[in-house]
Amino acid sequence: MIEFIHLIKEYWAVSIGLSTVIGSFVFLKLDARYAKKSDISELRNTLNRIESTSVELKTNTKNLQDNVSLLLKKELKDNG
Repeated sequence: MIEFIHLIKEYWAVSIGLSTVIGSFVFLKLDARYAKKSDISELRNTLNRIESTSVELKTNTKNLQDNVSLLLKKELKDNG
């Protein structure tokens, strides 16, 4: 047991250096693999914006279809 403690004292800097390198490597790997909260928030905002645009386009399409239908009816009525 005493020899183990002596070994730790003797190679303290090496063990700290290795643990720092390994810890940094693990942190960087996890950071690159998993999404950050800010990224998820940004994606959520973009998705909400796209969804609202989609709803607006559907509404505009419906209005255009109604207008075209009315114009065709009017034209048929005027020509017929």
